[in-house]
Amino acid sequence: MTEEKQKTTATILSQKSEILGNVKFGKGCIIHPNCTILAEGGDIIFGDYNIIEERVSIVNKKSKDPAKNKNMFIGSYNLFEVGSKIDTSDIGNMNHFEPRSSVEQDCQIKDKCTIGACVKLPQGTIIEDKKIYYPDKVVKELNFDEQRFQKHIVSMYQALSILIPQNNPVKQI
Repeated sequence: MTEEKQKTTATILSQKSEILGNVKFGKGCIIHPNCTILAEGGDIIFGDYNIIEERVSIVNKKSKDPAKNKNMFIGSYNLFEVGSKIDTSDIGNMNHFEPRSSVEQDCQIKDKCTIGACVKLPQGTIIEDKKIYYPDKVVKELNFDEQRFQKHIVSMYQALSILIPQNNPVKQI
């Protein structure tokens, strides 16, 4: 792989974030300052081009019963906005977690979903493909433009991969 290609797809990790346990990132992920990613009850495995903004918490909790510990999978092209929280749940591809949204333990978010600002999904919730979950708990079908969403995430990556290192100590992985 050429040096130029590596620069365009490196994962940018702010040194002001807390990453503990076995966490694996795909290419092109951005981890902003003040994020917490804790893999206590199993690995956390991220796909490509995930944007994780400030004060996001993603935790794979350790179960009291060690047999129930499992790896946590987060697909590609997901956007986790400021203050969102994900607790021991699997996340598909191209999802949008608006500010201060919260996903409790053992939820499953399929593909192309939006979890609205300040929405708290209760434990064990399953959100099917192309759904929007609003604060009033109304679930609606989403008209989703996959190519547009992917382009948006990649363009965010391109801008943030320049801006974050200018203002924060980082490491590329």
